[in-house]
Amino acid sequence: MLYTTTAAVNVPGLSALFTEAEDSYTPGMDTTFKATLEHARRMTTMFGVDNPKAAVAWEMVAELQTARVRSACPRIVTPRAAFVQYYKENQSDLHAEMENTAPVESASLEAC
Repeated sequence: MLYTTTAAVNVPGLSALFTEAEDSYTPGMDTTFKATLEHARRMTTMFGVDNPKAAVAWEMVAELQTARVRSACPRIVTPRAAFVQYYKENQSDLHAEMENTAPVESASLEAC
């Protein structure tokens, strides 16, 4: 009969070497995008253009491309933030314009 040992063997310094290597490597956005692009190309080659697996792979490519663009331009202004900024910059002009406009007559509103 042949017996093998299944107990873990502790080698000094070896486990620390592997945990440092695993923790120190974090792929960048470009590396992840290139890998996803290559995966989508392979899925398309293997399964064809009409396969759902290939479609999902290409959706991931599109999502990562969007993430890359947004990370390059982290300050995207929403419409509300743009309005608030515009209002703060032109507050005195808006109040002056409101004071100079004639009030709307109720008769003209009824005609509409």
